[in-house]
Amino acid sequence: MEETYFEEDPPMVKILESTLKRMKTPVFYLNVTRMTNFRRDAHPSVYREQNMTEEERSLSRVQDCSHWCLPGVPDTWNEIVYSHLLFKHKQKELKQQQQRLVHNSMRLH
Repeated sequence: MEETYFEEDPPMVKILESTLKRMKTPVFYLNVTRMTNFRRDAHPSVYREQNMTEEERSLSRVQDCSHWCLPGVPDTWNEIVYSHLLFKHKQKELKQQQQRLVHNSMRLH
């Protein structure tokens, strides 16, 4: 892969992350910058070629339009956020269940 895929996060991302670490209220933050860079424009066709001019792209007959049909980067973000929400919900349920068990065992003694 090209080294450009492993660029450092932009300075504003670093500022945001340092600010979030200092916050008293917990915040879920999903940094999608690096993951998104793996498919910069989400076009698996002529648009992937960075050195082509617009004229060369328009002359090309090779167009794979699967990016309209296949899951892309935003779908992956949604899946990660959804998984995180489900995980947090399950954690909360388990914590409540443990508290009820402790409470009930204390009442029995």
